[in-house]
Amino acid sequence: MAPCLRHAWRASPAPDLAVGDETVLTLGGEQPAPVDLGELGEAAQRRQLAQLQEALAKGGASRLEHYVHNVVGALNLAPAMFGQRETYLDAVRRRQDREALAQLRTGSHWGAEETGRWTRRPREQRVCPHCHDGIEDAPHMLLTCPLYAPLRLNFPDLFAEPHPPHRFLRQKPCRLAAFAAACHQRWLTATVALPAVPP
Repeated sequence: MAPCLRHAWRASPAPDLAVGDETVLTLGGEQPAPVDLGELGEAAQRRQLAQLQEALAKGGASRLEHYVHNVVGALNLAPAMFGQRETYLDAVRRRQDREALAQLRTGSHWGAEETGRWTRRPREQRVCPHCHDGIEDAPHMLLTCPLYAPLRLNFPDLFAEPHPPHRFLRQKPCRLAAFAAACHQRWLTATVALPAVPP
């Protein structure tokens, strides 16, 4: 066990020291206590999972609900959802493509579902300004909005068979990201042409 070190230039204990798979915690004037980093990580993960499950159960956490239901395809959160880096983060090299896909996956995107949140517009009023047929959320933009129909024809491999959103978002990351970026560009072009709508 390493001793609690003090810096010569200050009177407080040294930062926590890592010793093998343990961290030596120094709290105030107390004796250092070993902590198993694996157990600490598991405890933090359990706490985070409990907080997220509580938020999901309360309702109103639409981004979290979007992620769990439309991206993961689960009814609730599970420990297996944590600690794994999503493959698209490494596979998609073009930043604009990766960013557009990340926005659609997280629910923090360019559509009215998200932009209406910024102006505190009730969710039921965040209707798609391009087709006026439902809330402009990620599943609407990706799978049903006619604005993106020409793009869907350019990506036939992504639309060879109908998929629920969570399965759609598990296809080849580079193709999905290119499609997401094309959707964002199409949305920008079409939105500039729309008349201004008061908040």
